[in-house]
Amino acid sequence: MDPFQAALDAIFNGPGSLAASYQHSTGDFPTIRVLLARPDEAATFRASRIVQATYEVSVRKSEIYAPIAGAELTIPGQEFPQASGVITDRLRLTGDPMIDAEGLTWNCGAEPI
Repeated sequence: MDPFQAALDAIFNGPGSLAASYQHSTGDFPTIRVLLARPDEAATFRASRIVQATYEVSVRKSEIYAPIAGAELTIPGQEFPQASGVITDRLRLTGDPMIDAEGLTWNCGAEPI
């Protein structure tokens, strides 16, 4: 077994990983494991600095060969607040997914639906 793949399996099955379902117009996938991050993003505009919370999802390439922007992830047990104040357990993938250097994990931006 590839040592990188073995380490990645341990990470995606360990604490902090979440079960999710991935849906897209091309079909539904069985339950997958994801890592969810919520990094803050800072932007400056003249003398102002704006900090915005973002969502980032990591998915193994072995589970989703090529994530598609616009696909939806449902993560039971998680709550994602929206600007409207509504709480949801669904995220929409945004932007182009980026693969890591080893070609094993996709990193995708996301937003609450």
